[in-house]
Amino acid sequence: LNSIYTEYSFIILVTIFCSFVLMGDFWKKVLSVRFLTTVGGMCYSIYLWHTAIISGIGNHITSIAVSGNYLFTLLLQMVIILPILLVITAILYLLIEQPCMDKNWPIKLWNFIISNIKRK
Repeated sequence: LNSIYTEYSFIILVTIFCSFVLMGDFWKKVLSVRFLTTVGGMCYSIYLWHTAIISGIGNHITSIAVSGNYLFTLLLQMVIILPILLVITAILYLLIEQPCMDKNWPIKLWNFIISNIKRK
């Protein structure tokens, strides 16, 4: 019985939050910040690559422990990993995902390959 109220409460709170976001000027401004919209556009690339990038970087920085405090160490590692993750996924987004959003990308790729073969 308690979980039913919890689920309904969650749905109601999410609905209220969405209403504030859609109707409130403050949230429109916050969610319209260029950086946030750009990261939102890159979310699929981030989703696809984050595990590999975090694993690759994490293997090298897990030995970093400034203090015995787990939370502080975790935050420090996040401060190191997050900018690297964003830069790498932004590059992958620009090189792979964004060009593939064009419905004619296979034709453009084929023409690019053929034109480079003809040059040689």
